[in-house]
Amino acid sequence: MGRRWAGLRAVPFEALVLAILVAVGSIHPAAATTKVAKRPESAKVVKPAKLSTKLSKAGAKAKPSVAFVVSCRVSHEATDDPIVHPGHRGASHRHTFFGNTSTNAASTVKTLRAASKTTCDNSADLASYWAPSPRSGSWTHMRAYYDAGPAGTDQSEIVAYPFGLTMVAGYNANGGVAAVAWSCNRSIDGSGWSSTPPKPCAGNQPMTVRVEFPQCWDGKRLRAEKGTHLAGRVGANCPNGHRVMLPRLRLVFTLNSSQAPESLSIGGLKSMHADFFNVWREQELEALIDLCIRGHRQTSSDLRRCRTRAGEPTPL
Repeated sequence: MGRRWAGLRAVPFEALVLAILVAVGSIHPAAATTKVAKRPESAKVVKPAKLSTKLSKAGAKAKPSVAFVVSCRVSHEATDDPIVHPGHRGASHRHTFFGNTSTNAASTVKTLRAASKTTCDNSADLASYWAPSPRSGSWTHMRAYYDAGPAGTDQSEIVAYPFGLTMVAGYNANGGVAAVAWSCNRSIDGSGWSSTPPKPCAGNQPMTVRVEFPQCWDGKRLRAEKGTHLAGRVGANCPNGHRVMLPRLRLVFTLNSSQAPESLSIGGLKSMHADFFNVWREQELEALIDLCIRGHRQTSSDLRRCRTRAGEPTPL
């Protein structure tokens, strides 16, 4: 008798209870063997804030539109690039900088955060954005469009950019993927965007160029040679090795002319690209992603916050 009870004591209590419930028919046998899926290893470095509500299955994969927009004036120009040539002042082709006003070749997350000044209309956006300067004309301003990406995206899986992440996108970045388009149309998703600049815009409308950044991160590195810490999506998902899905970032630069520049500081128009150095204040960025991208809007003021950040009547 003692041996039989000793054998029972070796069985975990939870397993014993499940066995009894299955025997009396209270639960299905399959339920007794269900295991909780483990979180992907790469996601451990990302700690988004606890969500206040849950998205429905339909809402999580609803067709996304522009979620929130930040508009930034030109800050300055310099032959610096703290991503490609960190610490080497004057080593780069000329760039036009937007956002953080302190950006230079020696910039780090510490110096950018300490500056606390931005040309963007959201004071919490201390990130730095830049692009090659035109050789004819000049950029007047830039808009940063943050959303979940193409239709079919599971918006609940989007996580905020890690503090200090660097990204480069364009014809000379990310394996030569063409992420650049030109247009006379101010609508980010409207028709008329082309890899080849159109003829002069009618009615003196300014020429614009859009640069789209890769959306998938390896969950570990904040920067890497040739941008290998990032990758483009494969349909609605991120590829193996880059499983962390970030918001889609598209920058639209506006020229002070109705026609495209003859060339850029780096070379021909096909060399157009853009850079992003994330120094957003984490709490504000997480709040905007939660409200505007994951869709956890609770009040009408939340909706207005997402729509009017850059003064553009862009519907969600």
